[in-house]
Amino acid sequence: MPTQHTLSMHSTDSPEHKWLALHFPTLPLEIFQSQGAPNGQIQLVIQEQRVCHINEAAAAAGILPGCTLATAYSISPELTYFERNPDQEQEHLADLAQALYRYSSVVSLEAPDCIVLEIRSSLMLLGNANVIAQDALALCADMNHQAIARSAQTPQAAIALARAQTSRLFDVPLHVLELLNQGFSQRNLERLSNMGIYTLGQLIQLPRAGLGKRFGQQL
Repeated sequence: MPTQHTLSMHSTDSPEHKWLALHFPTLPLEIFQSQGAPNGQIQLVIQEQRVCHINEAAAAAGILPGCTLATAYSISPELTYFERNPDQEQEHLADLAQALYRYSSVVSLEAPDCIVLEIRSSLMLLGNANVIAQDALALCADMNHQAIARSAQTPQAAIALARAQTSRLFDVPLHVLELLNQGFSQRNLERLSNMGIYTLGQLIQLPRAGLGKRFGQQL
């Protein structure tokens, strides 16, 4: 079974290690589409009476994540909505992880929406990281799941890049890092935002000693 744990941002792995992260941004909606919900109509996933995920039809209609269900109905009464089901999401994620073992013997779930693979040992057999990533994306598509793939030298870096859908850690928005258990609490994010600090690139240019005193040694 795939393991599920929190990985350290400061990996002690050697520089040769390569990690591939697959991020599933529409997983909460895809689990309902796999049950036969037609994709052409407006579909929403709600959590605590607010829209958290939308399909392309909903986006085209002007419905935005974060709005209330009442607001969504005022924009388009012809919609279908589903209550978010985290348990089912994790079941689908586990199924995907099992299939991804063909690329690595080290496959881990990073809740709620990522799978990370150690691919260094697969590079000689399967090619470079990009080849493995494209093949893994095709496998996920065959299983009716859209994924974003990024590779990096550490697992947390790969996860951050995939969730941010960017290629440089400097460009990763800080709010993307909140799930990684690295000191990016909501309170710290708000305080940094008030200072005009929104990305990892901006953050690491600040003096570390001062950051530790103001925001805690973990961050």
